[in-house]
Amino acid sequence: MKRILLCTSALAILMVSSCKKKDSGSSTNRWTIAGKTYNAVFAGYEAPFFSASDGLDSNNNMCSFAFSGLTTPTAGTYKVVGSFSSIYIPGEVVVEAGFKNSDVLYESTDNSKTTLTVTVNAGKISVSLPDTYVQNFDTKDSVLISAQLTQTY
Repeated sequence: MKRILLCTSALAILMVSSCKKKDSGSSTNRWTIAGKTYNAVFAGYEAPFFSASDGLDSNNNMCSFAFSGLTTPTAGTYKVVGSFSSIYIPGEVVVEAGFKNSDVLYESTDNSKTTLTVTVNAGKISVSLPDTYVQNFDTKDSVLISAQLTQTY
């Protein structure tokens, strides 16, 4: 299951990166996990994922948000959950992050009390995630993640 989720996210990132336009240079287009900050080279939406990566190939650090359904998320708040079965429930989102040269995958848990804020401006999606815990898929250790990302294409 872990490999399927990682491959699905990686595929979404590759599909999004093929449509990449130059980043606007926003200093807020980044995410932080376990105290390390990553600057997004691109961020974009390919249903049902809003994904960001710090590079343009399949071997990069990534941060991804899985929304319900195949329609573009609308502005509002979304409850952060841990079960991918929950992404079929409108208003909920699963957060995940992975690292280059690694099979490590972190994802949100059902214990999160956090909400993700989505804004839409001129057709571009922005997400804002305050500090929330994500859990290692295998070892179950937890680290904090936060994100400020805006669609770059």
